[in-house]
Amino acid sequence: MFDSQILLDCGIGGDSDQEDGATEEGVARHRVLIFCQLKQMLDIVENDLFRKLMPSVTYMRLDGSTDVSKRHAVVQTFNADPSIDVLLLTTHVGGLGLNLTSADTVIFVEHDWNPMKDLQAMDRAHRLGQKRVVNVYRLIMRGTLEEKIMGYAIVSLPPFTAIGT
Repeated sequence: MFDSQILLDCGIGGDSDQEDGATEEGVARHRVLIFCQLKQMLDIVENDLFRKLMPSVTYMRLDGSTDVSKRHAVVQTFNADPSIDVLLLTTHVGGLGLNLTSADTVIFVEHDWNPMKDLQAMDRAHRLGQKRVVNVYRLIMRGTLEEKIMGYAIVSLPPFTAIGT
C-alpha cells in the first residue's frame, strides 16, 4: 500500500516540536498534497496510515463528500496554517481551480485513468505565487496494469517525467 517513508523523508510524521517547521535533523518540513482517484483509497490512507501508523500527522481532507460551501474554507485553512502537514484530495476535486501553493510536495497514490485529470490536480501546487520547488511522486506498483498504463501516458504526454528505481 502506501509506504510512510516518503512522508518521513519530507519531515512529516516524525518528532517535530519546533515552531519554524524544521525537524530535529534540521530538514525543513514539507507541505503535502496526497491525491487518490477514489474516496475509498483516501479512507485507506487516512485510517490505515495516518490514524494507525502516523497519529502525529496533521491533515485535512477534501473530496466529493465535502460540502461545496466548505471547500474554500478547507483550502484557505490549509494554505494559512503551516501546522497542517497534509491535504488529502481526490483528483476530481483537486482539478477544480484550487490554489494550493502552500504545498511543495504532491503524491499520487492512485492515478486517474485520464492523465489530464492528474495534470490538473498537480497544477494545484504549481500556481502563481508558488515560491518553492514542487516535487511530484507517483506511487506505481511494479509489474501491474497500472505500470503499463502509466508507461503509455508518459509516451502520449511529453510533460510527464518518470524516475525508475
